[in-house]
Amino acid sequence: MITKTPSTSELSPDSPFEVTTPVTFDEVRDSSDNLVGENGTTYDKTLTFKGTSEVNTALWLRDNAIRITDMTSNASGIWEKNFTLSDFKRYRMSALEKLPPQNSSRDKTFVLATETPIINSVAGKDGAIEDGDIYDGDWVEITGNAPPDVEVEAFNGDATTSKKALVNADGLFKLTLDELKTGPYRIKIKAPNNKESTVFMFTVAASMPLSLDDVLEDDGTSVEESDTTIQTTLTIKGKARKNGELTLLGGQPAPVTVTANDSGVWEHTFRDLLVNSYSLTARTNYSPVETTLPRTFTVVRDVELGLDEVLESEEGPAVPETGTTYKDLLIIKGHARPGKSIQLLNGGTPIEGATVTTDPENGAWKIPLNVSEGAYSLTAKANYGEGDVTAPPYTFSVESTVKPHSTRIYDTNGLIEDNGSTTQTYIYVRGVAAPSEAIKLKINGVIDEKAEPTNDKGDWVKLVSGLTPGTRYAISAVAQYGDNAESNTWTITVRQ
Repeated sequence: MITKTPSTSELSPDSPFEVTTPVTFDEVRDSSDNLVGENGTTYDKTLTFKGTSEVNTALWLRDNAIRITDMTSNASGIWEKNFTLSDFKRYRMSALEKLPPQNSSRDKTFVLATETPIINSVAGKDGAIEDGDIYDGDWVEITGNAPPDVEVEAFNGDATTSKKALVNADGLFKLTLDELKTGPYRIKIKAPNNKESTVFMFTVAASMPLSLDDVLEDDGTSVEESDTTIQTTLTIKGKARKNGELTLLGGQPAPVTVTANDSGVWEHTFRDLLVNSYSLTARTNYSPVETTLPRTFTVVRDVELGLDEVLESEEGPAVPETGTTYKDLLIIKGHARPGKSIQLLNGGTPIEGATVTTDPENGAWKIPLNVSEGAYSLTAKANYGEGDVTAPPYTFSVESTVKPHSTRIYDTNGLIEDNGSTTQTYIYVRGVAAPSEAIKLKINGVIDEKAEPTNDKGDWVKLVSGLTPGTRYAISAVAQYGDNAESNTWTITVRQ
């Protein structure tokens, strides 16, 4: 900068004034020393910029108003800068003095373009799509760079999509692929010079409908619809729109917000669930609003497997362990985990049809069992978990209901205990035998001549009178059919 000092203290119209050297931007050359003309195009990122200014002056090199680097003019007022640009686009370069008065050159305009097409971004209905993504739309928009003023074409693998786009003067293009079908895509953009972009991959998948697919225990076991579980930590899984937000209802203590992942899969784990019945549904927080059908299950307390008793009827009595029964229908009772299946076994072998589901609240179970003559060794097996079996077995014997049995003696005061006594000289003998048949009493080894018929249930009763005080009587019933089987003996004494 050259400054002349006035010769007088006051300026006059003829007084000298400050003169500055302008800043110029003379040329742009590529790395092969080719001149890049005004509004020209270069494919070389490394360029040399030249111009002039006041000697030894610090300057900024700018693109529009953005400072990208700096330089200093030499003692001859010449500045020169070699610089590698990063972006393919139209540049408006200028040189600006760093210090006042900050003279600036005129703009030097040119386009930095690429000979090989470049895909800069791919977007769909939900925004940006990344390389390798799964996408549920039917169109995408591709933007990128290519040689200016040519037509580029999109290929899927080596097959043309027949979709083309014009590249503008700045080397930018925008191309839309529509009517996409489900399946993988390997998109590349090809220019007329036969150069092509790197491959951009994505997969079009059908839009995931909302679903609530599974309720899982911590070991991965599925809790089926309306089933029970003792687990208080359960993982709920389903599907929804990719990255879609939804609300899970019916858990505790409040609704839960869940977001699906890039594949449309969502899950949530409930912990410390209370013993209760649950009905879960999932509802989308996006349009259209969808709600799944309820998935129901019950969290129950664990109850240890047990076979409690064998009864001759609902009201009893019980068949004693290792005892004998003459009934052909028995009631087997026990307990297990609520809402689970139980299988009854005899001698370790499943009894056909002898299965039952336990009470959903307390785990009690009951199985009516038709039995026939023979020995029984009953156990109950859990049709859940590890298939536990009760132990030890409940053993008893079933005697034929055709054989006379249950012979008992009564007086007017009621049942006389076996080996008991009475002061009465007449008694009633009762028992059971085959229905609609007959028995004869055997008293102290002598069989009575008169038979006593049984009713249609096999019951019979007979009056015995004229007993002698001080005498002991042993009485049984002898069948008047088949092989004349004999019942148990009941013994009493007639006291003085």
